[in-house]
Amino acid sequence: SAGGVIELAKNGAILVDLSSVLPSTPRKLEARAKARNLKFLEAPVSGGVTGARAATLAIMTGGDVQVLEQVRPILGAIGRNIYHVGPVGAGNTIKAINNMMSTVNACAMMEGFAVGLKAGLDLKTMADIVKASSGNSNALARVDRALIPRNFEPGFKVALMNKDLDTFHAIAKELHIPVSFSNMAQHYQQAALAAGLGEKDTSVIFTLIEQRAAIAHAKD
Repeated sequence: SAGGVIELAKNGAILVDLSSVLPSTPRKLEARAKARNLKFLEAPVSGGVTGARAATLAIMTGGDVQVLEQVRPILGAIGRNIYHVGPVGAGNTIKAINNMMSTVNACAMMEGFAVGLKAGLDLKTMADIVKASSGNSNALARVDRALIPRNFEPGFKVALMNKDLDTFHAIAKELHIPVSFSNMAQHYQQAALAAGLGEKDTSVIFTLIEQRAAIAHAKD
């Protein structure tokens, strides 16, 4: 846009875009940057607010690998795991895939634990068992961080996850890939948005699952 970064950047500058968007967006930006003799790298990240504060983000770059090497020391200030995925657009593709898998894992965990709670099992005990078993995933960290203390402050907001699932579905549709689990995960994101919970952490979906299962919680 007029007066934007691409228009105002100095000749030969490197632009690094950390946005999580449709892959077509950074492709358009790269073309505009090259037209002005600028270097462009997309670099969406994963790890949330916690990872940003701890400088442990995963950084998924798309673009010229030589440009990545020029900015690698700078990116290292926010994350240790820096990957070159492919050309511009590839970074946002794997970011959308990662976030889809993250929320699918979390939704599956929360549905499972809702069944256990209704059957009279203890949430902490279930989480400890699954952590030591084949059902373990990063989603289990939500139990101590969010589900037990009922702390649903973000974190990663419902509205942002819903946007990333839109991106994933747009990519899948363009490639004619049938997907299913991601649709159920977005079903829960949409339900949370409808309930006015868009600014809460995605773990707040657990409260919606509890309501559907008629599981009472004394602290609610």
